[in-house]
Amino acid sequence: GMKWCHMLMNFGRKFFDRDYGIDLTAWDNVEIKITNDGTSTEFSSDFAVTIEMFLKEGDVAGFKGYYRTEEWRSWTTVQNEWTYLSLPVENKIRRVMLQLLPGYRDADICKTNMYNLAHTLKFSLLTGKLVVFDGYSMELAYENYLDIGKDYITSRMTNKAVDQGMNIGLGRALGGAWGAGQIGASAGTTVPNMVGRNTDQTQQVKTQESEILIQSLWKGFCPENTLLLRFDRIDDPEQYLDPAAEQTVQLHIHTRDISDAAAGKVNIVLDRII
Repeated sequence: GMKWCHMLMNFGRKFFDRDYGIDLTAWDNVEIKITNDGTSTEFSSDFAVTIEMFLKEGDVAGFKGYYRTEEWRSWTTVQNEWTYLSLPVENKIRRVMLQLLPGYRDADICKTNMYNLAHTLKFSLLTGKLVVFDGYSMELAYENYLDIGKDYITSRMTNKAVDQGMNIGLGRALGGAWGAGQIGASAGTTVPNMVGRNTDQTQQVKTQESEILIQSLWKGFCPENTLLLRFDRIDDPEQYLDPAAEQTVQLHIHTRDISDAAAGKVNIVLDRII
């Protein structure tokens, strides 16, 4: 079937930020590099990329700066291991994002939930003298959930086989609803079933008919298995975390002492004003 994806590469705080963005007149040879790992087993023909650019014109003053979001650290988890990080002092930090990606069992089912990869977190300023967060990653997840005050809702259409797992795009699932969707000549006669009580990013199919899609809606939080340490509740660069003034900003992460927490991936992403 058709596969498509739309993404926003944002250099401001939001779409159409009038104050912050990339000033193309200040740079030579601005390039966008796109790579992929698609193979012929996944795509039967070449796929196309379309890029649309949104410009701010007629403003002599230009932008005050731009935002750079980048993967700063990434590693494979080891059971019962602490990782000690000191954040860079260059540029103020708007947000620190953690993405926690567990390994998979057979049939595309997660070995464990995302929180076990970074079971305990400690975030501090002034080389540990001022502790900002010290607790379980699940506690931070619920803090993020209550902070945004809304559920995330995702949708999936899949023809996964029985006992196969599918990624719903949410690290924590609170509930879902599903039904049959016809793609062949015959109408569905069986209500599809999913394994109950799965609360992580992978949901498992238990009943599925040939040529019948399972169409589903899911609600929850932790989109794409992410957690946020936010400094943008007042979204003004003057209010962001200044790591140079708060040296040293430390982030300590502990992987839980269970075998299934090993061989996962932790990605640390920094969102900074330049």
